Amino acid sequence: MTGSGFSDEAAVEAYRAYTSFLLGHLLLEVSQRGVPITSEDSPGGSPHVDVDLHDFPHLRRLQPLLAQDESAAEFEEALESLVERLGALLHRPHRQRPKRAVSGDLGIAGKQG
Repeated sequence: MTGSGFSDEAAVEAYRAYTSFLLGHLLLEVSQRGVPITSEDSPGGSPHVDVDLHDFPHLRRLQPLLAQDESAAEFEEALESLVERLGALLHRPHRQRPKRAVSGDLGIAGKQG
């Protein structure tokens, strides 16, 4: 991200937003498949692991920013964004989602094979 013009701070913010979205989505997907998720899954919280970052210069530079706990502020900002998006849905005409291709379906309308 920094190579695409993001500042260090913006890159860390984008990384955290993406990983939060991804982890939340994965937890929902796992729970929908019937895998029980409980507080006992990680009884001690996240273990502290010392990793040698010698081969990762971008992570070494960003490590102080990544180590800051901004979870409360990030949650509040994400929630505000979600509420704004939901509000926009109220004022938008209904839009159909495009159909997903089904196995064997080439998605070519009007052609028979």
